Amino acid sequence: TSWYFHNVKLLSLGSTLFTAGLDTISTTLNWTFLLTSKYPEIQ
Repeated sequence: TSWYFHNVKLLSLGSTLFTAGLDTISTTLNWTFLLTSKYPEIQ
């Protein structure tokens, strides 16, 4: 059962890191699109 615990914990940690990475990237892209549409001369 100790391997089961490690596998479940590993999958949970991987899922958390993946979700956190997606949130960071989506926020960065949102700001990038907002600023480039607001200031098109800087593109």
